[in-house]
Amino acid sequence: MEFVQEDLRLLAGMTDETGVLSVYVTADPRQESTTRPAWQVRVENGLAALRERARTELPRERRTVLEKRLQQLGPSLHSLVQASRPGLGRALFAPVSDGEVRTVEIQMPLPDVVTLEPSAHIRPLAAAASAGAPAGVAAVGREGLRLLDLRFGRAREVRATDFTIEFEDWRRSGGPASGNPSSGQQNVSQVDRFHNRMEDRLGRLLSAATSDVVRHTTEQGWQYLVVSGERRLVEMLADRLPEMHGTDVVRLSQVLHPLSPAKVAEAVGPALAEARQRREQRLVEKVMDAALSGGTGTCGLSDTLGSLNEGRIAHLLIDGEKEWPGSRARDGRLFPEGERAPDGPETDPEPELGERMIERALLEGAEVTVLAPESAPRLAGTDGVAALLRW
Repeated sequence: MEFVQEDLRLLAGMTDETGVLSVYVTADPRQESTTRPAWQVRVENGLAALRERARTELPRERRTVLEKRLQQLGPSLHSLVQASRPGLGRALFAPVSDGEVRTVEIQMPLPDVVTLEPSAHIRPLAAAASAGAPAGVAAVGREGLRLLDLRFGRAREVRATDFTIEFEDWRRSGGPASGNPSSGQQNVSQVDRFHNRMEDRLGRLLSAATSDVVRHTTEQGWQYLVVSGERRLVEMLADRLPEMHGTDVVRLSQVLHPLSPAKVAEAVGPALAEARQRREQRLVEKVMDAALSGGTGTCGLSDTLGSLNEGRIAHLLIDGEKEWPGSRARDGRLFPEGERAPDGPETDPEPELGERMIERALLEGAEVTVLAPESAPRLAGTDGVAALLRW
């Protein structure tokens, strides 16, 4: 299936007592060979390692169920690594006991993972959702306006508006200037009036197009809108846009209107990366200010987990490269390593505390941002985790 952010919440709820198989792979065309692609070998090696761990760690009944399920999943796993299949990054999730197999394809690289856990392993997808969040491009030119949707490495055109101006309606009157000393002055004036009328007409076309831009921004859920084109046209369009809550507008003086969607995505990539970094940094500063002032914010592993256990988190921020050991109570509450609940319930070791935090936050309807390496240092001294709170 084509990945959308809502899929994260669905996958966060995929659990199975026998285990959920999660397989991630990046099918990089540069690694394709005449025999077997390198990514296919990596998946096969991962599955072999999983079988070996099952042989030594699982009771016979669970091993039998797992092996039967792996055989059933053979066609799906084979399809996952086919070079002809779309998607650079691919993932498969399957409950071992029974249930629907879900696959995901995005045009972004994903880490190689083959794992069997009580729930779907979603942290790599959560990181991709943060890095490849939906963005729009308004590529403006004198010939028209194109709106493109960029998300998770894919680009597609969603709207094209023609700005054809009927020059015949604005033909300059008068014949040759010979014999009339003032004709040069008149022609200059006519040229100025002609261009002024063109600019006025173009301005009205851009004003009319802003409603389309705003509508698609809302409908597509664009967190970023890149307005690109000649500097004057960018200013004319961007200045006419109303403030759109939750959307960062980026101005880019680069003519992209004639380019293919893939080329547009490539051209705006650096500007989008900078905008995402600025957005994350603003978010971190907002959370830290709220936490340090005693407001609706928290930072540090212990306090954040306490708020998560109480269902108070509205937006979880987590360092994408950090790992935390801890424990989990039978009722689902999470604790840092060395801490126990006040009521002293029985707990089990939880080596994937970051995974569980993301999972729990999503299931409670919170937003999750997995911070990029450039933004994560701003959480220094907070164990790499913080959150905005509902109350």
